[in-house]
Amino acid sequence: MGTLPIDLAAQYFIIMDFLSWFVSNLSEDKKSSIYREYCERINITKISGKNILFTPALLLGGMYVLLVFQKEALFPRIPQIAVNDLDVKEWGKINILEWKCVAINQNLKNVIKRMRNAISHANFEIQECGNFLFKNKCPRADDFDFIVEFEFDDLKKFLEQFNMKLHAEWKYT
Repeated sequence: MGTLPIDLAAQYFIIMDFLSWFVSNLSEDKKSSIYREYCERINITKISGKNILFTPALLLGGMYVLLVFQKEALFPRIPQIAVNDLDVKEWGKINILEWKCVAINQNLKNVIKRMRNAISHANFEIQECGNFLFKNKCPRADDFDFIVEFEFDDLKKFLEQFNMKLHAEWKYT
């Protein structure tokens, strides 16, 4: 039967929760050895208040599991809910910086499709401030027609809500 999309999403969330728990529960002695060695090995400096275990490679892998794979496997299930109708407390802040496709509605289905394109066509970046930028380029144009930005906590909320609702609530539309 193959791997189910929900299994992949659940496994990724478990890994992320474990990494967060592991780092937050290390004693200072262990942090000074294990954590410092890890930081030195990947040549990064720990920034206060940031969990550096969430490296760009790990996060990009997560984007594939939690967004690209889910969109490709279950696209008909994603509803056309207007972005403005999504509760910010549940979904996080979705900061659309650019939406040039006036003929295309600003709804969840179209946002997911363009975020998938951004990841799949290498138009996804993690900015120095820690924000995540997704850009979609229209095939007939030289510039981006869609740009959305998330802070880390908002992206986490967005992906959790998307996957939870995709597998538990939404029926095929």
